[in-house]
Amino acid sequence: MIPPPDRFELMIPPLRKAIERIRVRERALAEKVSKDPEKLAATLAKEREERVEKREEVAYARGVARGKEQGEVLGEARAIPWLEAQGEARGMTRSVARSVIRLLEKRRIPTRYNDRERILECNDVDQLYRWFDRAVEASSVEEVLAG
Repeated sequence: MIPPPDRFELMIPPLRKAIERIRVRERALAEKVSKDPEKLAATLAKEREERVEKREEVAYARGVARGKEQGEVLGEARAIPWLEAQGEARGMTRSVARSVIRLLEKRRIPTRYNDRERILECNDVDQLYRWFDRAVEASSVEEVLAG
């Protein structure tokens, strides 16, 4: 069985083509400016600088992408327990808020949209429990949300 080529062997043909394209371009430039060697040298130097800058830009972009990827992986590893706790707390407040609204509905106490939004947007579980306790005996939403 023939072993698969490694990635460097796969890169050789495209690199050879790129080198050949560069040589052809340099020959064409040499023919165009063969009368003025200083101009040729300046043109070739400028072209090489542009290629170096392009390679630096590509390398920088790759480095940024790798750093971002590593940061995301590290961030996820560190943030998961905190996010889980935050999600549990938010889920608990939403559950208690829905219970307050459900109790008001079962007791046939009319609630306005603004009152429902205020209850659902509350993030304080203790406040929600106080509203729930008041909703058991209250006759209006204003009594529940007072104080």
